Amino acid sequence: MLVILSKFYKKNKLLFIFLISSLIISSINLEVQKKFLGQYLFNDDGSTYHGFLRYPPEKRIWQEAYEIKEMGVGIVKNKEFAYHFLPSINLGVIGKLFDLNFFTSNNQIDLTGINYFFIFQIIFYYFSVTLFYIKLLKVNLNKNVVNICIFFLLFEPTINQYNTTIFGETILFSLLLIVFSILIELPKKNFGYFFFGLLLGLCYLQRSVAMFIVFAPIIVIYFNSTNKFIVKIFYLSTSYILIFVLLAFMNYNRSGIFYFLPKSTKIDLYSYLIPKVIGSKENINQEKASEILNEKKEVFIKNNNLKMESEKDRFKLYTWQKKEAINYLITNKVTTIKIILKASVHSMLLNPTEMLFNRIEGKDYYKSALHQKTIKYRIFYSLIFYILILIGFIQSIRQKIIFPHIIFLVGLCFFSVSSWSGYTRYFVPTFLSLCLYFSIGVNFLGKLIYKKKL
Repeated sequence: MLVILSKFYKKNKLLFIFLISSLIISSINLEVQKKFLGQYLFNDDGSTYHGFLRYPPEKRIWQEAYEIKEMGVGIVKNKEFAYHFLPSINLGVIGKLFDLNFFTSNNQIDLTGINYFFIFQIIFYYFSVTLFYIKLLKVNLNKNVVNICIFFLLFEPTINQYNTTIFGETILFSLLLIVFSILIELPKKNFGYFFFGLLLGLCYLQRSVAMFIVFAPIIVIYFNSTNKFIVKIFYLSTSYILIFVLLAFMNYNRSGIFYFLPKSTKIDLYSYLIPKVIGSKENINQEKASEILNEKKEVFIKNNNLKMESEKDRFKLYTWQKKEAINYLITNKVTTIKIILKASVHSMLLNPTEMLFNRIEGKDYYKSALHQKTIKYRIFYSLIFYILILIGFIQSIRQKIIFPHIIFLVGLCFFSVSSWSGYTRYFVPTFLSLCLYFSIGVNFLGKLIYKKKL
């Protein structure tokens, strides 16, 4: 084993330099942020928040992880499937293994031992990057392109800022890089596609926006396989669907309802998109539009005698909200399309300091002077990357390099589901899928500059 590692190191010293450098930067970043932000801070209105758990989803993940640590993973089956399935389980299991405190005796957030979780997700990410690196070398991609790609994955801050958060992003990115690696070199045996499908199912459990990810490998298998592509797709789809079925049975055993999509997928359009459409159409602010929708929701609850402590009744409400949202959006399709297009473009505006500045500013970050000041720098930063990605895209077509397009298919699966929200964090999986376009673009530009100097 040591001999194999020694040979691998001699051939790939630059990869090890990148990995070690990235680990050092991540470690310093974590310790600095913990020192200055790993405590209770003040919002502008005087209310307090914990610097490492600023977002409501982070607080929810933290609380659920604590419960899993104290009572075991089995409690998950007794809870409504409302949001992403795995993030709180991941943190809870690490908490159990390394005895994380989560809370002090007076119910204050306690970060003691949290480094174990961050180390776990960083090492998992490095493993996935290394696997992707090996696969790229096997398909005889230019080594400069491969090295640029790995540098991008290990150091680009929009991607790597999540290494020191309890959000599900870093583990999702790790799973996606393994998916990329398999797509570059598809399994040789049909049964390998069964395990591939399970991996895709894990992506969904980690983040529900991955629900359509299975379509990317199905397209690739169809065009890449000369024979038995139906059998391969069958194995892949069967195991992927199996994840959904098991999840649905777990929900059925608890609630008597057979479902596999979380609450958030049913209510988000009603809660977040419709207020924007109503606000634009009726010329009122989104807060007022949300009040109108909440009143309609309360009327529905009252007229149907729904009891919100009952999961069956809550499910009826969620289903009604989804139908109301879809009907309203279809009726106002022109306004809806305009808003979705605007939000989709906005989601592409990279924000490499979002987690840090959110921790500094608290809940008022998006209204703060700091946020406004950084927009012009974000636009400049984004333009540089997208110009290089466009160059890489053009060169990929000219040089007939197929792998970047295959990986980008995965990114499109995410973009199609989440871009309407306009939230930059939801765009990062798509940005990750552009890594090879970026690398090819940088390599091409580097060669061009070198030739001109000569």
